[in-house]
Parts: sequence; structure tokens; C-alpha cells
Amino acid sequence: QYFEHLVDKSLPADKKTDRLVDLIAQEKGKLITSLPKTGVAILNGDDDRIWKLNQQTLARVMSFGKNSGNTLKIVKTSVSEKGFLVHFNYLKRTYSLSFDKFIFSPQFAYTFTAAVAAGVAMGVPVMEAIRALTDKFRLPPGRLSLIPGIKNSLIIDSSYNASKQPVLDALELLNTFGKRRKLAILGDMRELGDQAQMEHQEVA
Repeated sequence: QYFEHLVDKSLPADKKTDRLVDLIAQEKGKLITSLPKTGVAILNGDDDRIWKLNQQTLARVMSFGKNSGNTLKIVKTSVSEKGFLVHFNYLKRTYSLSFDKFIFSPQFAYTFTAAVAAGVAMGVPVMEAIRALTDKFRLPPGRLSLIPGIKNSLIIDSSYNASKQPVLDALELLNTFGKRRKLAILGDMRELGDQAQMEHQEVA
């Protein structure tokens, strides 16, 4: 919402959103472009807004994502009631990272491969980075937390405040739970500024 005054109010709603994302990416991109030669830039190679920064930094670049050419390439992601699993390639070898007590949307494959890349950049062996994540990573309350319910039900608590895309990701996550009956209970998405009505309508 802090960038809305920089966006032409006459633009269509979808163009406004694109422009806001561009402005946020430009601002956060300063963290990358200000890195020294001794630094490491870890970039999402699937996001054009982010990837173009690899030409604007002096730092060594590592990338993660599904596209070919990424330093850590995501090759498969699996989400079910049994947990979360992501396979990725690094230096022509395939690695697996899994959680059997937590559930994440498929987008978390980017989060975890970015974390592994950060470890590698600091000299941590890949398998050690994977073990550290699986042993120590915990979701904060209200973020896709699994809670056993009555009558063999399962509650996925993601009630912490969110924006449109995380809500859509969570709804898509329900599709991975087979044929069992599913209910989605949705509250308000806060702090969306002028985009609030449009984004609530899109989720609906």
C-alpha cells in the first residue's frame, strides 16, 4: 500500500497490480544491486523481474527454480496428507528434501531450494543443509499448520493474515487431498489498500 501513490489511478485494476509489483521488485532489488564482488546474489531464476538483476550486480549469482539453467533446479514437488517432498538437481546430482509432519503449498519448493542455496553459498554441504532444514524448520502458528480434528478430520490452519496469492495457493492445496470432503473457511485479507475489494472478489 506504500507504493500506491506512485501508480496511475486511471490504470485498469490488473495493470495497477502489475505496476505495484514492479515498484516493489525495484525497491527490493536494491539489496541485490548493492552487493559487492565478494557477495553472493541468490535469485529466483523463474521470475523475470528478479532474474534481470543478475546483470546489475557485481556479486556471484546463484539461482533456483524450475527453469533449466538454474543452479538449483526444482524437478518435482509432491504434496499430500503424508507431507511435503521436493526433488531438485544441483551439480548434476538429484537431492530430496521431505517433511512428514508438515504440509506446504508447492510454492515452498522455491523457499527450501533458496535456503539450500544460501547454505551452499556459505560453504555448507548440500546434505547438511537438507538435514538442518528437515530437523529444525517449523512453521509459525496459523501458517498451514496441521491439527487433528474429530471424526478423523484434519484441520489446516492458515488463519494468519494473507494476500491473494497465498490464499489461492492454500485453496489449490486442498485439491491434493483426494476425494475426502473439504471445507474452506475464509476470513478477511487485510492491509491490501485500494486492491482490497478486487482481490477479495478474485479469491471468491
